[in-house]
Amino acid sequence: INADLVSSLAFSTGGFQAKYGNKMSSVLDIDYKRPDTTHASVSLSLLGLGAHVEGSSHNHLFRYLIGVRQKSIQYLLSTQQTKGDYRPSFTDVQVLLAWDLNEKNEMQLLANYSHNKFQFVPQDRVTTFGLVNTAVQLDIYFDGQEIDQFDNSMAGLSLTHKPTSHKTIKWLASVYQSNETETYDIIGQYFLGLVQTNLGAQDYGQVLYGLGIGTTQDWARNYLTSTVAHFANKSSWDLNQHFVQAGVDVDHQIVHDKLSEWENLDSAFYSLPFRPNDLQLYYVLKTKNDLQANEASAYVQDTWQFNDTNQMSLNYGARISYRDMNHQILFSPRIQFSWKPLWEHDMVFRTAAGVYDQPPFYRELRDMNGVVHPSVLAQRSLHFVFGTDYDFSIWNRPFKFVSEIYFKQMFDLNPYEIDNVRIRYFGDNSANGFAYGVDLRLNGELVEDAESWISLSYLKTMENLKNDFFYQVDT
Repeated sequence: INADLVSSLAFSTGGFQAKYGNKMSSVLDIDYKRPDTTHASVSLSLLGLGAHVEGSSHNHLFRYLIGVRQKSIQYLLSTQQTKGDYRPSFTDVQVLLAWDLNEKNEMQLLANYSHNKFQFVPQDRVTTFGLVNTAVQLDIYFDGQEIDQFDNSMAGLSLTHKPTSHKTIKWLASVYQSNETETYDIIGQYFLGLVQTNLGAQDYGQVLYGLGIGTTQDWARNYLTSTVAHFANKSSWDLNQHFVQAGVDVDHQIVHDKLSEWENLDSAFYSLPFRPNDLQLYYVLKTKNDLQANEASAYVQDTWQFNDTNQMSLNYGARISYRDMNHQILFSPRIQFSWKPLWEHDMVFRTAAGVYDQPPFYRELRDMNGVVHPSVLAQRSLHFVFGTDYDFSIWNRPFKFVSEIYFKQMFDLNPYEIDNVRIRYFGDNSANGFAYGVDLRLNGELVEDAESWISLSYLKTMENLKNDFFYQVDT
């Protein structure tokens, strides 16, 4: 999110409407500005810099928004357990162009590009572990570096047609591409020693003598390119007390993936696993996968205002989707009810429930060994949400305070592990889980003409793997 380009945003931790698509947990709805005058800004901080420009033509038929940012969190990573030279950088460009072709037609072009680079040159790491009476210290001295790069680009074109004041038809087409590179070659020489645990000893906490030495080498050249072409139609009808919305989405996905990584472990002058006549690597992974998939979905929903004062409204709808790779058909009914009492303060009470699905993308299909499982199903969840919206003014500027309490029961989860900056999925639907919490958020112009938000949340979530077990031995 580039705050310089945003006019308003709405975030929901769950229970959102059918029009927001196949998401399992939350949704963020962003409205870009519609500038009528020229503005520009430049910001500079210890973490980066940013600039933006916005404006419109003299007749206001053409509008533009352009934002550029560069950030680095190098100072925040200096506290990591592994000491070294962290060089993360993030650069992005966002552009929105809009043309009013005539009174009934508008065209918009939205494009963005982001470049994320993570470079790490490790130096040393010291870890102490064990019990009160027995503790060991692991010292590792590194050589080499890791360079990970993630480039994402998107271009989308939309045409909005309003044949009447009560009907709107919108056509959308976009292309998204992601290029991910993971490369590292790091040698670690380690020393394992016994630590003095006697509190009265002068050398307390120091290494008494060595238990072992060795060398490890981790090497990888991994490349992933994914392209998604998206086509959609969204229509709406304003029928007095009913506001009906419907849409159709079609995605075509193309993925090229190449994994090549290995680990060599040399302990006490021999390689593991030990072979007397040849050299065996401790870990080897080499795969190459090309994948294409298609996904289609449709939705319909109605917002029903019960009376002319709009005190109570009911939003109900459903989504249906199909993915040709696993031949899974998903049906997601959703319902929301809101009540706005005739109070002096502008308050709205909301409650919602529904079924939410998240079909897998390529990463969820690939397991720890690089094997692709096309039969992986969508992750599913059942939402129950209660919330309030409070609109008020401070300094003659509008603000909104949103609070939500939610509970989610989740099924067919795809577990994953996090390794540095990458995520590796299990590639199966081997877990169930739940989540509940409270989300508090304040939106408004804390600084004039700049949308800001402050959030405070509590979240509790757990998952249970279906096929995990342990051995218990009675002696």
